[in-house]
Amino acid sequence: AVAALEPRAGRARARELVEAAAGRTGARAGSLAAALAADAGVRDLLGAAEIGAALDPSAYLGEAATLVDRALAAHRQRRPRR
Repeated sequence: AVAALEPRAGRARARELVEAAAGRTGARAGSLAAALAADAGVRDLLGAAEIGAALDPSAYLGEAATLVDRALAAHRQRRPRR
């Protein structure tokens, strides 16, 4: 969620908003999505669909596949051939 808020609010404010929402989530045993949606500061920056997309686990991997491919290619180049 920080990454979704950062371009609009700046890194520090984005972290502050998400940390506050997470704190409310823990205190009430609710979902982070609900806590973010209930926060007027977040709602001013992101709509419900954007909040949902920011919390979609399939987006968490980002460039992981590319980084793994690079690491494997580098390993193949360095290891001795048998």
